[in-house]
Amino acid sequence: MRLYDEKIIQQRIIGYIIRQERKKYKIKMTDFVEEFGKTRQYYSKIEHGETSISFSTLQSIFKYLGISFEYSYYDEVNNLLDDFMEHLFFSEYESAKKTISKILSNKNWKYSYSYPMVFLAELYQNLIEGKSISPINKSDFQLLESFFYEDKYLALFHLGIGYSSFLKAEYNLSIETLKKALHYAEISSLQCLSYLWLAIVNIKIHQYVYALEYTQKTSHIAKQENNPRKDIIVEYLTGVIFSSLLYPKHAIKYFKSCIEISKRLQVTLWYENAYIRLIWNALYNNDYDLVIQYGIDIEKQIHDSNVSFCLSYAYFKLGHQENAYKYLMKMDSKDKLLILFKELLYSFFNHTIDKQISLFKEICDFAVKHELYPMIVFARKSLKELALQKKDYKEASYYVEDIINLRKQLGAIQKADKEAIYL
Repeated sequence: MRLYDEKIIQQRIIGYIIRQERKKYKIKMTDFVEEFGKTRQYYSKIEHGETSISFSTLQSIFKYLGISFEYSYYDEVNNLLDDFMEHLFFSEYESAKKTISKILSNKNWKYSYSYPMVFLAELYQNLIEGKSISPINKSDFQLLESFFYEDKYLALFHLGIGYSSFLKAEYNLSIETLKKALHYAEISSLQCLSYLWLAIVNIKIHQYVYALEYTQKTSHIAKQENNPRKDIIVEYLTGVIFSSLLYPKHAIKYFKSCIEISKRLQVTLWYENAYIRLIWNALYNNDYDLVIQYGIDIEKQIHDSNVSFCLSYAYFKLGHQENAYKYLMKMDSKDKLLILFKELLYSFFNHTIDKQISLFKEICDFAVKHELYPMIVFARKSLKELALQKKDYKEASYYVEDIINLRKQLGAIQKADKEAIYL
């Protein structure tokens, strides 16, 4: 527990609320001077919690701002926030939303010493809706940090700011802030969330070794706390990591596990994405029977052009042209990559090798631009096979070298060595 001077924190909370309300209504500090006397510097110190203020002056300022301040703490807010943390840990997002709504529906709590808890509720309401918050300058950040007298709430604050930074693509700041959350996260649920979100950020910036370490730590806590819902997310993210590292067999194993746990717990959040990623990895692994097995299964539940393409491709490779054409006709996406894939399938039916080469090169360029590493290997392997069909061995070796270099770049050294032997 950190040192906490209640009187000073109360001053800071009051000052922060006054500043936020003043800015909201575009009131200048000089308006305070004209209305209540004293100096601009005096009101600046009040807003930063650097000086005490008489009760009568405080009441006058609040009246001027049109708010009624309650000089109290509300235990109910803390209890609801604790409930929210529990819902977040167990991935009970609907319950988490309802709990946040309860906190924000009581306007008295916002204008009281319980304001920091309401700030956390507002922060997480934005995050649940996929919105980042406005930038917080350094002095305000330090001020907000000082509001939280329990480490679990300070950890929750850093978690929220860290994830907000992630949404704004400020990845280094996100990692730094999430590590601070981990420092204050004395309870296992907050440790688990810190590790989980660190894994997500590291996947985004292609730091897969760190991401794998964080998913393993998340999994360890989830199992200790008997939280199988977190296992769904962990299995999914681990599948993404292995897929990105160009280990489709490993990726398939984890996506299968994610699907099985999702079915058992009747959780749909990661279910469809796990199916689609499993099918793609089966395609990368030339396991066309698996593509068809899982593709037909998910196709009964959703219509997705990714699934239609993979099914069409797999059927074509297995020589079932009628089924291949059937699924080709189901592709209706306006996504640029899927449009290229649809053209590619048409070129298969027309047996135009030069057109296939041209399209695979476009697909490869798109994948390089968007850092879709498994797609890059898929395109380059296909280009290698087409070059061999044309007996252009120099061109084929060029694509093999590209694959080797990419695997080494991602740390898949063993596979790179196998490609080198082939070359």
